[in-house]
Amino acid sequence: MTPLVSANEMAAIDRAAQSRYGIPGPALMENAGQRAFDRLVDTLYPNARIVFLVGPGNNGGDACVMARRAACDGGYRPIVVAVDDRVRRSDGVASCASYGVRVLSFESDRGAAETAIDDADCIVDGIAGTGIKGALRPAAAEIVGFVNAVPRRVVSLDVPSGAYDGFSTSDPIVDASETFTMGLPKTSLYRLAVRPHAGAISVVSPGFPPELLVSAKHDAVLLDERDKLTVLDAVSPDAHKGRRGHVAVYAGAVGTSGAAVLAARAAVHAGAGLVTLTIDDAEYAAAAARCLSVMVRPSTVYLEPPRRASAFVLGPGWGTGEGRAETFEALIADGRPGVLDADALVLLAGYAEKAGTVDLHEGWVLTPHPAELARLLGLAIKNVLADPFGAAKDAATRFNSICVLKSFVTYIASPDETTAVWDGMTRELGTGGSGDVLAGVVGALLARGLDAPAAARAAVVIHGEAGKLAAQQIGWFSAEQLFGYIAQIANDRFIRA
Repeated sequence: MTPLVSANEMAAIDRAAQSRYGIPGPALMENAGQRAFDRLVDTLYPNARIVFLVGPGNNGGDACVMARRAACDGGYRPIVVAVDDRVRRSDGVASCASYGVRVLSFESDRGAAETAIDDADCIVDGIAGTGIKGALRPAAAEIVGFVNAVPRRVVSLDVPSGAYDGFSTSDPIVDASETFTMGLPKTSLYRLAVRPHAGAISVVSPGFPPELLVSAKHDAVLLDERDKLTVLDAVSPDAHKGRRGHVAVYAGAVGTSGAAVLAARAAVHAGAGLVTLTIDDAEYAAAAARCLSVMVRPSTVYLEPPRRASAFVLGPGWGTGEGRAETFEALIADGRPGVLDADALVLLAGYAEKAGTVDLHEGWVLTPHPAELARLLGLAIKNVLADPFGAAKDAATRFNSICVLKSFVTYIASPDETTAVWDGMTRELGTGGSGDVLAGVVGALLARGLDAPAAARAAVVIHGEAGKLAAQQIGWFSAEQLFGYIAQIANDRFIRA
């Protein structure tokens, strides 16, 4: 897991490298630019035309180092475009000119600058970095608009210009193909409003002392598919099904029984030994026919939860009609862990309005998407998108539970632990029923004995890796096609038999 740091923390690391370790600031900038250029040219063809957009910040300095390196190496055609005449007169840009790099100002050489950008094979964005405290100024925003209209490879340095900790979807920002972030990845890159603009994110090291990076203050960590997040106790060859937990699923109603089937079958494929599905009588026969490995029960006959169930999954396609609130309240007071998804989150919001305070205990995992979380917290969706870290943490704290805010980036927050982030960016997972499958996986891992934070993190990675593997092998897929991939990844990476 990699720490995600704020702009302020990265600036503190930069200052500490200079003051405590005696590394000159220009040396750090030179290292950053040189290593970023090495990363850039790995995928550039000879004689490529590279335009370096230079602003007044440190990433503008990095871009100048890269432009000089391009001139020294030969075989490339670098052009520096300064955002205005003041930046054009800076020492960094002057050094580029002394190396024979053509230098233009977007302010006074507007026509030539636009032509250079339009003709570029690659654009390096050093307009603005992590130091900005608000939206880009009009002059910089105008350049960003022009760059975004040009269908070219754009590589942003540190962050796409325009990103900052309070970024809103209405703010101007560079649409980067890739982002080379310096030292450690920045929290702002993984906000829902920013992440689509950052492209492929990779870390470039300017040569900070490792001790500073290891001890960096952070409120979030980035999960990686290489992380072995948890290993369950080994299951002996003679173990019976009860050793792998029993998941009780309460889900499904007329017209939405598919969600119940997906959640129940996902729990089976994630390793649960037993799964029971309680569903409305009208959907009982259809669900039973589709869930041959699941014990399916009509809800009017079986009111009590299975005595030996070790975890619950509540909500997929469940509805909020007559009797649901009473069942919901009884189950969350039962003392066993579980997952609240979909309609169970609607019921939770209603219960919170009635009860005032709801303490679920940390054995429960909430799995809302942004709209569901906004409703749960009484926020506008735009507020959740602008600060998903804060919204997920708020829900976890308010309900004393684990909150998995699921989207193309997923956030796993708890009241007391560091928020974990899964950088999914898998468009194929945006399919009906994908969230129901995730709920079933979380339920299976809870039933097998993982605590809620570990179960949530592991389930998100299993689900995310399954989606990536399915996309690679078959392209667009339906939710039920995830089952085999979930079983494979859960067994290979997380659950050692």
